[in-house]
Amino acid sequence: MGYFYNLDVYLGRLNEPYYPVYIGWLIAMICFYWYYYKSLRQGFKDKCGGMPWQTNMWNFANDFVYVVGFSRWFSKTSPTHHWVTEFLWFGLVAWFLMEFVAHYQSIRWDLQTEIFPHAKSRKNAILMYVGVQLCFIAAYGFLWSVMSDPLCHIMFLTTFTGCVVFNFQLMNKRQSNRGLHWTIPVALTVAQIAGYFVILPSCDPHMATDPWVYIGGVAATALAVAFGVILSKLPKWNATTMSAETPAAKETSEA
Repeated sequence: MGYFYNLDVYLGRLNEPYYPVYIGWLIAMICFYWYYYKSLRQGFKDKCGGMPWQTNMWNFANDFVYVVGFSRWFSKTSPTHHWVTEFLWFGLVAWFLMEFVAHYQSIRWDLQTEIFPHAKSRKNAILMYVGVQLCFIAAYGFLWSVMSDPLCHIMFLTTFTGCVVFNFQLMNKRQSNRGLHWTIPVALTVAQIAGYFVILPSCDPHMATDPWVYIGGVAATALAVAFGVILSKLPKWNATTMSAETPAAKETSEA
């Protein structure tokens, strides 16, 4: 498959500099850091995973593939070498640390209540959890290779949208706002807008005229807005007043 954007054109725009690219990434990165900060903080407060485990696994796969590809970004003979790709590498190392914290929350509080409730033992549940993460990494690496996305920038957008999608399953399972701060859907909505309507069209003229970029942006933004609306209507989680039938209450009572 061919490039979705022309690498030379995109790098040229980074060198100009073409400000929409930088503005889009700055907004998106601020939103994503906020998402992880508030998710982890709320997770520790409510004693649960602060984000869907599938979301964290996909993001972890993205960052793992990018970080281990050290020579792609730092070798001066590599066609993808650029100070922006080096900067992103250091930023993703920091994200790596936050993703390990999210893994810790999921394994400590959600592993046998929400993720693998029918596992025969905690050891088996952990093995399955690690196995799924390895599959996510393999899937991410495969998709990146066949998409011919040299800078991994289109694949980054899959993490933006994935952060929204998996929350619907989480809200349905918990039936409350447990682990979910109200600013999270706001940040994710802004991230979709920045990603699909600023970053991608700024890659090169081809991306700016591709209708699927904007169709995807409308769909992703609408999902983020729907996430926020549904979250606002869920009951507030309180460990002392939750119904005994809910998964959250069961976990609390067992603890």
